[in-house]
Amino acid sequence: MNINYQLPIKYGLISGIVMCMISMVTYFFYNSLFSSMVLQMVFGLISFGLMLFFPIWGAVTYKREKAGNVGFGEILVVTFIICAIGLFFSSAMGYIIPNLIDTDYPQNIYNRVVKTTSESMEKMGSSDSDIEKALERIKLEDFKPTILRTLRGYGIALVVGFVLSTLVAVFAARKNREETPEPTA
Repeated sequence: MNINYQLPIKYGLISGIVMCMISMVTYFFYNSLFSSMVLQMVFGLISFGLMLFFPIWGAVTYKREKAGNVGFGEILVVTFIICAIGLFFSSAMGYIIPNLIDTDYPQNIYNRVVKTTSESMEKMGSSDSDIEKALERIKLEDFKPTILRTLRGYGIALVVGFVLSTLVAVFAARKNREETPEPTA
């Protein structure tokens, strides 16, 4: 396996920069984003889609550069490096924003999530006791990550990234139809 690490590092850095920009957009517009469960879900899906896009893009480009002569293991390494770098940047921003840039951010997010949860549950007709129980589970500490929590989150994200990389590698490592010889009868 002769891997050219330049391409996955390049795509990983591009992914990381995009993930940092997403973190900054989330930070600047959190009042709007966290005021609606639908917006939160849409933004989450966009983030997840981008997390998938960069490894796929990198795998396709890598395969093209190698003229299709790549195996599963090679593509898996390439896609996982892209995921790992992008997720590292995302995790770093998830720590930096609430701990260094804006220390009031966790309190503001906490307040917004409590308000949104309460309003959503009221609209669904939940009882006051159910709303109270749900609000008791929301803790301010959950919105201010420590280094340990950030590293644990990064580790979990790497596991998810590995699974996604495996799926991408399964499809990207397949031979193209024109490369596969036709069976003879």
